[in-house]
Amino acid sequence: MKYYFINRYFVFIMFTVFWGEAYASDLVLGFNRSERLSEFQIIKKSLGYRPYSLVEGEHDNIFWGMSGDGKGVAKYHLNDSMSVEGWALSRWPQELKSKNVASMYRLASEPEFARDYAYKPANSNPLSVGYSVLGCLAHHPLRYGDFDDNGTSELVLFLGYESEVLDIVMFSPEYEKIQFSVRSIFTDATDFDYGDSFKYQFASNFNMNKGWYVGTKTYAKIFVGEFDGNKDSPDIIVWRKRYQSLPKGSVEKGFQLVYQNYQLYTLAGDEYQLQVSLEAQIERLMKDNNLTWSKGFPSISECPGEEGKLIPEMHDPLLNDPDVLK
Repeated sequence: MKYYFINRYFVFIMFTVFWGEAYASDLVLGFNRSERLSEFQIIKKSLGYRPYSLVEGEHDNIFWGMSGDGKGVAKYHLNDSMSVEGWALSRWPQELKSKNVASMYRLASEPEFARDYAYKPANSNPLSVGYSVLGCLAHHPLRYGDFDDNGTSELVLFLGYESEVLDIVMFSPEYEKIQFSVRSIFTDATDFDYGDSFKYQFASNFNMNKGWYVGTKTYAKIFVGEFDGNKDSPDIIVWRKRYQSLPKGSVEKGFQLVYQNYQLYTLAGDEYQLQVSLEAQIERLMKDNNLTWSKGFPSISECPGEEGKLIPEMHDPLLNDPDVLK
């Protein structure tokens, strides 16, 4: 039991975190055509197209689908009067309200890159070198369940873009909108050696024809629980870290932490709202309650042979950050 000033209010908190890796495993996994064909055939016959992924809803003959590019979701009524409702997905504006946060997802060579959602997973062949990336979460991109334990089920999308980006998107069927989203993984680094004229150990992967830029990595973990004393609405803390390649000649190999921040979101009405809270207070709250990096989501890999292990990219000793090993 502790006292904290959160969002300018003095709050007595019996601290509770009610969601993590174990709870995420309760989400219903979606499926694709190779796993279960019949529903795709019904939709194709009636509508002339097939979604990329489907997941069962809570009612009979109701399925939710995701487009192949990750930029839309739909609700399919698979009955005699086949019908469909659809919604476009665009980057959740709440996430980029802070200029400091927006800067963590910006590329020097192309500032507007990856500001929208996109789905293009790395090669899904387990024999491929590019298979075991981003914890393989994007290999089942569509899921359904009560993500934040507020009594209402949501669609949860894991929108991976090759091996560089992983967005976690929570879409509310009740309100027909995105309630929360976080760009959990955003990496732009290659160890290709450009020679003595390039002074960093890792370079940017993007737009090499525009020049050589320093390699960067941005990761974010989320913690869902009761943080502001209001038991009627869940809260989400987002802990972000941005890394930049170390120079050549450094004693250490890899990256260095250049910036991190903490944000508190509270469910207010139909979506989560960013709260005005001092980062130092959120950081203290987390330390006092032993909310370490590995306890945030995502942490556990779903890749074959890595199930139950930490996602390597987000807990890499080459980040030279003691936090990510806790």
